[in-house]
Amino acid sequence: MCEQPADAFWRYSLALYGAPGVASACLALQERHGVDVNLLLLCCWLGSRGIRLDQRAVGRLLGAAKPWHDHAVRPLRAVRQRLKQPLGAVPREAAEALRQRVKALELEAERLEQTALAETAPSAPSAEPGPAAIAANLAQWARTGGFAWEEWDIDELAALLAAAFPDRAAEVPDLAASIITPRQAAHAC
Repeated sequence: MCEQPADAFWRYSLALYGAPGVASACLALQERHGVDVNLLLLCCWLGSRGIRLDQRAVGRLLGAAKPWHDHAVRPLRAVRQRLKQPLGAVPREAAEALRQRVKALELEAERLEQTALAETAPSAPSAEPGPAAIAANLAQWARTGGFAWEEWDIDELAALLAAAFPDRAAEVPDLAASIITPRQAAHAC
């Protein structure tokens, strides 16, 4: 029986996210740029399969993910995070039990988003699988998504690339740097 793309993507995401340094890298990039970690992981998964994204593909992926992410994933995350703090007279243990249930719902919402992304993503390889394909996907996503990877993102981007292809770590520093959007030099008067 053939494995479904959504299942393969979910398993890949869990493995990559669980690799040393990846969770903190994803969360730092999410915090800095407001990026959707599922799209970050998708860029890696597709690149690991030799699939490079073009502008149209990224546009379709953004359209598939954004409504669900904005109206399901983010609100659940906000509730989960808020429940870490005491709220009124609700006993701490009861609030923590609820927070754990919300966390499970948030994870299920993430999985559903990944299913939609896997079903929307291109499936035909167009490049050699590897960190260069991942870097190209991350760069295309930033260009199409209207944000820029910056110098302070290099360590996190390198952590993703190195975790995705640990046997090709020598390529990672240059590839991570290549994703960065150069700042415009200030013009002297």
